[in-house]
Amino acid sequence: MNLNYQYCIEQIESMIKRSKTKIIFPIIKYGLLTEFITENKVVFTDSEIKKSYEKAVDKFKIILGHDLHIGGKYYDAYPSRNMPKYGVLSVVSNKKYGLSKKYYENANELIHDIPSLLKYFINNKLGDIPLFALPDKRLEKAKDDQEFFALIENQIEINPTNFEIFCFAILKVHLEKFACKIYRDTRTSAHDKGVDLSTNFGVIY
Repeated sequence: MNLNYQYCIEQIESMIKRSKTKIIFPIIKYGLLTEFITENKVVFTDSEIKKSYEKAVDKFKIILGHDLHIGGKYYDAYPSRNMPKYGVLSVVSNKKYGLSKKYYENANELIHDIPSLLKYFINNKLGDIPLFALPDKRLEKAKDDQEFFALIENQIEINPTNFEIFCFAILKVHLEKFACKIYRDTRTSAHDKGVDLSTNFGVIY
C-alpha cells in the first residue's frame, strides 16, 4: 500500500473525528485537491483557499443532499495554524501556502475517498435527522404513532448529539403550542377583565 496515501487517509480520519459541530478541515483539503487537479495549483493565497473551501462546501451539499454538519465559517488561522498540523499545507510566504506533495501526489484517490468518509461519519452521527428536512419524509414517518415513537427512541440512543436535537425539537413544539395557548387565553382575558396580559407574551414564553 502507498504509505503516503495511507498517511493522508489517517490524517483525514483524525480531522473528522475531532470535528465537534462542523466538518471544516477535510472540506478545505478537498477544495485544495480539486484546484490542484483542475488548475495544477500547489501554491495558494489565503483568499484562494477560502474560495476553494466555499466551492467545496457547495459541492458537498449536493453530494450529501443537505447542509447539516458542514459549512462552518472560514478563518484565516486555518491555513497558517491548523492545516500544517495535519501536513496538508506549509507556509511559503506571507499569506501564501504550499500544498504538501504527499497530498497532491494522491489527489485523484483522495478526491474519490473524502466524500465517502464524510458521508459515513455524518450519517452515523446524525442518523435519520437529514431526512426530516424533506416534508414528504416527515409526513411518512408521522403516519403511525407507534412507529414515530419508536423512531424517536432509536434516534436519541445513537449519541448525545441526537438526544439533544430530538429533545430540543420536541420541547420547541410543545413550548410553541403552550405559548400560543397562553397568548389566546390572555387575549380572551383582556376582553373579559380589561387587562391585556399579552403584552407579557415574550416573558411568559
